[in-house]
Amino acid sequence: MIHNYIDLHCHTIASKYKTGESEKRNVPNKECFLNAMRKNQVSVVAITNHNYFDSKQFEDFKDNEDVVVFPGIELDIVLFNGNIGHLLLISNPKDDKYNSFLDFIQKIKADNIDEACFIKIKLQDFPDLINDLDCLIVVHYGGKASSFLSEDLDFLKIHCCQSVFVEPSSLISAFIYLNKGMQSILGSDIKDWSNYPGKELPELKMPISDFSKLKLLLKKDKSIIKENLKPKIFDASFPISICNDKFEINEKIEIYKDCNVIMGPKSSGKSIFLKAIKDQLITRGYASKVKCYFAEEVSELYKKISEYSPSDEDINSFADTGNLFKEEISEIKRFSFPKIENVFQKIDEFNKVSSRTKLAKQLGFVSCFTSFQDDSFAYSKNKSKYKADFLSIANFRKKEQYKEYLDSRNVSVLNSLLEKAKKRVIDDFNFEFISHESLLLARKCILDFKNIFTQLKATAAMPTTTGLLELFEKEKEFISNAAKLRGILEKEKKQTSIPVGYLDGKGKVCFVKEISSALTYSRSKNPISLLKTGFSTNVKTIYGSLNLICNDTFGENFTDEILKTSKLIGEYNVTSIKDFLGYQSYFVRQNGNKFIPSKGEQAILVLSDCLNDNNASTEFYLLDEPEMSVGHHYVNSTIVPRIKELCSLNKCVIVCTHDANIGVGTLPFQVIYREEDLKGTYHTFQGNPFNDSLMDQFGNGISWKDTAINVLEGGREALDLREVTYGDRD
Repeated sequence: MIHNYIDLHCHTIASKYKTGESEKRNVPNKECFLNAMRKNQVSVVAITNHNYFDSKQFEDFKDNEDVVVFPGIELDIVLFNGNIGHLLLISNPKDDKYNSFLDFIQKIKADNIDEACFIKIKLQDFPDLINDLDCLIVVHYGGKASSFLSEDLDFLKIHCCQSVFVEPSSLISAFIYLNKGMQSILGSDIKDWSNYPGKELPELKMPISDFSKLKLLLKKDKSIIKENLKPKIFDASFPISICNDKFEINEKIEIYKDCNVIMGPKSSGKSIFLKAIKDQLITRGYASKVKCYFAEEVSELYKKISEYSPSDEDINSFADTGNLFKEEISEIKRFSFPKIENVFQKIDEFNKVSSRTKLAKQLGFVSCFTSFQDDSFAYSKNKSKYKADFLSIANFRKKEQYKEYLDSRNVSVLNSLLEKAKKRVIDDFNFEFISHESLLLARKCILDFKNIFTQLKATAAMPTTTGLLELFEKEKEFISNAAKLRGILEKEKKQTSIPVGYLDGKGKVCFVKEISSALTYSRSKNPISLLKTGFSTNVKTIYGSLNLICNDTFGENFTDEILKTSKLIGEYNVTSIKDFLGYQSYFVRQNGNKFIPSKGEQAILVLSDCLNDNNASTEFYLLDEPEMSVGHHYVNSTIVPRIKELCSLNKCVIVCTHDANIGVGTLPFQVIYREEDLKGTYHTFQGNPFNDSLMDQFGNGISWKDTAINVLEGGREALDLREVTYGDRD
């Protein structure tokens, strides 16, 4: 993996003005210096020797193709408490900026009479000395030797126009300060070139090509180094693959938690590229985390943000309740009057039943049945035996084989005996049958009598109530439910105002959701949508009955109105208070007046709805040419700042644009450039403005600056013409 480490505190010459300085701090030569940078993947380095700057060495070292080298110096600063604090001053090496730095070096040397104690600058004098320089300031801080105190640091931040960094003792400490909102960085402070860098160095968030790009990166983010706690790459699953045969897209790109710009000429496949990214995100399970704005979908998206139908939550909020009054309405529909008892008739019936109960006890019917035993099994067994005996006798007589062995007198005697045996079997069975059936009959009769007397006894109860109290309680509950429903119908309309954006000439625009009873709207004649179509007339009828019930409790028609209301609720199939309500929605400008947005205003409102989505779960904001249908002022005053704000919240913004304010002003972390060559082949380049480079997948590179001027500004000639036309800025 290729890294881009940065070292803004690098010594190449041992200082003669610092005691205990080792000769090991002297770098042998340029080749040794550059080899150390290459080996350790240091892409940016500042030479900051102690109280000394060697311009010849710097000129020699900076002349290379691998490492960006900045001029600098480490100064002794007399702090407010009299102690010496160390401060690194790092300058822009370009032309007049570098010359101003050299002039500063000469001035502070000339002002020091004692060369042996070279350069001790009072902190209070320092801002005036360097405010004309294009430089960065890094101070020792937080436990590092020769550290500035908080009051010293605050003084520098207030009185110096340059960026001020703190340099603690370790990279971990630097990360801690960064997460506290302090600009922080760490350098090698190298003491032995045989062991460079000797400590862990910070890594740039992205490569930079010169001092101005470093300041540009600093302008974008307080931290110019990668923080382990907040990686910009979205997750380990990226890069993502973009495929589309129509525009010959077959690329792998990285998406960052920052601004990602897609730019290129018309018909180069930018929108298709963006939609392919959206499809990839959805495929990977991020659908709920994506918010989109596509210019071609404005009408559909506007319809979504301008439509309103009350939810149960809205209705509950309107009614100031946690339910939809379903139970109360159900009770009204089920209402019936309880029966009023004739007390004297009930007492007479009780006495009659009591007499019968006493008679039953005297007859003993209630308890005698328990002595009877069930003989069904024995009876069934005996019945089978009698049947078998009867058949045996009959079969014996039928065969008549015995006549061969007996004379006529003995045959007659045998037949007589067989007839007697047959009769005895029949008589015994009849007795058994009669006994069994008699027992069953007696048992059934006694059981029937018992049930009759038991029933008589059960219904024999002395009356304890007339039913009047139950009637009172039911009417009381009905009146309470009726009052609740009447209260809903009489409620004032409730409005919810939702900010949706800002329109030039109209100011802050809000979307108003309004809900009220159908009765209120019928009185005001305002057009509304009813939750239950065509129910306004029914609502008036029900309200009239509810009003009579609540206002005329002791009236002669009170009972009739209760029954009427219950019947109406049932006939109209009312199930909840939703059936009584209506709603409407509209846009209002800052002065409170309603208005209907134009097509262009609809686009702005849709875009604003997308960008101002504050759902914490939203991670991706996909914008396709948001500058369409909006003015340049809106782009620069609203869209660009909001994109920067989202990026500061570690959100991923991916935007297709032809607008320079967006393409440049957002300081994108990633730029994807699409173009078609003369042969009709499409190419994709990736890079950023910080290293002024865009590369394709084959390693071919182009200048970001030149490309941006051509695509976003209309070319160098157009840019120069505007500059000439506008004139110099005062």
